Amino acid sequence: MSKEKLRSLWSDRVAEFKASGMGGKEWCKARGLKKNQLWYWVRKESESKAQTQEWAEVALRDVTPLGLVIKVAHVSIEVHLDFDPDLLLAVTKALAPLC
Repeated sequence: MSKEKLRSLWSDRVAEFKASGMGGKEWCKARGLKKNQLWYWVRKESESKAQTQEWAEVALRDVTPLGLVIKVAHVSIEVHLDFDPDLLLAVTKALAPLC
């Protein structure tokens, strides 16, 4: 099997696993797969998505005297002038898979 077909196969499997709500051990056992294979591809998929993230255009019309409001789809984040950069980074990383 070519690398691309293998990557595509496991991408589908990882998506199926995540949607299943099952634990890794249970999901793999039901499909005759090894847990270490699943976790390898889950990690690989996560690393791949982290590398393909893109910057979005920010409209400065939402700037207020207190800071700014970041809107992506249906999510709004109000950022005050004294914001914690580490907290903003953590929040955006947590929201990235949902957008």
